[in-house]
Order: sequence, then structure tokens, then C-alpha cells
Amino acid sequence: MHGAVMSGRFLLMACGAFLCACGSICSNTVKAESSSPDERYTAAVYERDCGATVDFVTHVGIRTAGAPFDGSVNGVGIIEGLAAVSLEWQSRDHLVIHYRKCREDRLVRADALWAGVSIEYEEGPPLPAGSRECRE
Repeated sequence: MHGAVMSGRFLLMACGAFLCACGSICSNTVKAESSSPDERYTAAVYERDCGATVDFVTHVGIRTAGAPFDGSVNGVGIIEGLAAVSLEWQSRDHLVIHYRKCREDRLVRADALWAGVSIEYEEGPPLPAGSRECRE
């Protein structure tokens, strides 16, 4: 019995080490970036793919200019699915996020403020069912 417990503990530790070494199973693909007029901040639109059993998610994140892209922090807007998103800085502290989504998708996060930057969301008409973003 003692050997089985030790084997179970070793297996558990080995699996944990493997998961830590591999990091996240999700991948992020940056689709667009836009710098604020004073070049202090960079906003990015990126798609997150976490494997075949989970739908894609479209994120918008803001970071300090010059900081490397890291899809795990500073997300301000999240749309379930692959949405068409464009970014428009109206001033150094006001960002407008224009988006069109598929009919079944939804905006699940819409922060109105990030580090002194006000954020506005403008939804356009739904994307056509046959478009690349609206995979069946």
C-alpha cells in the first residue's frame, strides 16, 4: 500500500510539473494594434484559442507603449467568438472600440476605464452568417 501511495504522489507531482512547464494551452493571435495620439499607450485586438473544445474569444487589451504584448493582463473588452473589431483613439485618453459580432456571440466584458483612459464601445450590425468570423 505504501508503494501505491508513493507512486500516486509521484504521478501527481510529475503531471503538475508538466503542466507548469508547458504553460497555458491557449494561444493568442494579435489582429490589430493602435497607439494613443501621445504614444503613451497601445491598444491591441487579439483572438484567444484554447483548443478544439472551446470557442475562440476576441479580446481588446491596453498596455503601456513599449511593453511587450501579454494576453493574460490588461484586458478591457471581451467578445465570445471571432468579432470584427477596430480601434479609434479620439484623444490621448479616450478610446473607441468599434465591433461587429456574429448573431449568437455576446460582449461579456466592457470596462469603461483603464488607467485614466475612458473606453467607449460601439456595436455595428451583425456580421453575415457566411463570413470568416462566423464559423458554423
